[in-house]
Amino acid sequence: SKVNNDQNDNNSRHCETYKKELKVAISLVNNNTIGIEQITSSWDGAMGIPRFLPNSYSAYAVDGDKDGVIDIWNSIPDTIASVSNYLKKRGWQQGKSWGYIINNQNNELCLNEGTETQENKKLIRRLLKKNQSNSSKFIDKDLFLLFPLGDLGPKFIATKNYKTLFKYNRSERFSILIGILSDSLISDRIEKISWKKDLTDDLKNHVFDMKAVQRLVYQGKTGQNNIDGILGPKTRRTIGLYQKEQIKNGKQLKITCFPDSHIIQVLTD
Repeated sequence: SKVNNDQNDNNSRHCETYKKELKVAISLVNNNTIGIEQITSSWDGAMGIPRFLPNSYSAYAVDGDKDGVIDIWNSIPDTIASVSNYLKKRGWQQGKSWGYIINNQNNELCLNEGTETQENKKLIRRLLKKNQSNSSKFIDKDLFLLFPLGDLGPKFIATKNYKTLFKYNRSERFSILIGILSDSLISDRIEKISWKKDLTDDLKNHVFDMKAVQRLVYQGKTGQNNIDGILGPKTRRTIGLYQKEQIKNGKQLKITCFPDSHIIQVLTD
């Protein structure tokens, strides 16, 4: 079946990834870079306080306290230095923000998430002017809209630094919260955001099969072969376009760019 094939593809990719990580881990021990008793990890191979995979340890871990040992399991200085080294080498731009929270009531704004058209760049500049007095810390060419819950949650303008945080942990919520925490350390004020205040109970409690959602909304569109089960910007934007089509066909819906009650009904009928 289609579902089984998707699962097999995922398992195959994960298997190859972890084979490579295992080889690196063995090499680190054989070269006496890490002691056999020291190299402990979670079930998925994430090591130490920064949760580095062996490849990341080999490429980015450094001796922050200069004691001659790289210890990301017990040393806070080594951990902080290693994560800083990772972010720097993966593209973090010092002195620039990760992004900015915006206030906007236009529920079709989510249809522009993740796009890089000239019109979208003009839209972002207008939003910055409206929401932010000092926009000099943003780099125009790197700005993009980010709506993790579509129109039903907080909205952000993000930069290349956000993408660097996302490389470290491929979770939108993690990357955003780390960005907000870093802002609070600078300004001594933390932004309060509500992630699910606009979600109805059926959406809060429903566990979506995201691959099934993608197959529904991508049908006949570019990207229909890229079914990965991830509710990212492209999928959210495509959900919004699907909702817009359904409204044209007479359905009483809102454009939210997030799975809605109509999609639940279609997938469960």
